[in-house]
Amino acid sequence: MRDLRQGPMPAPETLPYQSVSLQPYTVGHTPQTQTRQADTESVRYPYRQTDEDRLRQELSALEIRHGDDHPETLSTLFNLSKVLMDQGRYGSAGEMIRRVVEARQKVNGNDDKGTVEALNLLGDLLYIQGSYAKAESLHRQAFESSRRILGHEHPSTLISMSNLALTYQAEGRLKEAEELGVQVVETMKRVLGHEHPDTLKSMDCLASIYRAQGRLNKDEELGVQVIETMARVLGYERPYMLTTTVSPVDAYYEPRQVEEPEELEL
Repeated sequence: MRDLRQGPMPAPETLPYQSVSLQPYTVGHTPQTQTRQADTESVRYPYRQTDEDRLRQELSALEIRHGDDHPETLSTLFNLSKVLMDQGRYGSAGEMIRRVVEARQKVNGNDDKGTVEALNLLGDLLYIQGSYAKAESLHRQAFESSRRILGHEHPSTLISMSNLALTYQAEGRLKEAEELGVQVVETMKRVLGHEHPDTLKSMDCLASIYRAQGRLNKDEELGVQVIETMARVLGYERPYMLTTTVSPVDAYYEPRQVEEPEELEL
């Protein structure tokens, strides 16, 4: 999943129609479809290459000027990690995110917004690689910390709840996933409004939980609401088979994929 508040929305016609598996999302992060393929660090990744080059230059300068644990250095390292994730370079991204997590925890502790974001992103990586128990632990920690420092209804807290709900779904804990998913949808509607992109995303995630439960009528009902709202608010129109693995919101925002994603060492 992805925080839909970040960045401009791409034009629908530039994105290929594809079935995707829902992934957790974090602040500013775009998910990838789940896969487990061999490490291919030597492969060229043209997608977001300009962003990667720029961030590597900035990171090098900041490390020299401020040191490894300076907030600006860690922020740039975090952003570079997200770019590498978008490229499918999970091994390299994982090393960087772990570095951010360790530094944030050492300097600021667990109850820090930067730490929460890093924990969520590392949880996303572990989820993508199928390590659901470890992903659950990180997303739960991020959720509890976010709730303490930002409050139960803060968008970042709700994003962490969504991450945890989707991890429960992947683990087959569908009742718990549904309970969290319903809380997120209801709170986002109240706090952000029915037409906010994050609200639509939370509805889409809840629909996927219903689908996993075999409750296809509930899945379709929510899916129709999401598509109709997207068409009205975003001007986005494209037919979807609502009872399949297709996620209309994910397909709208899904980035270009690399052919051979890099394995993350757990």
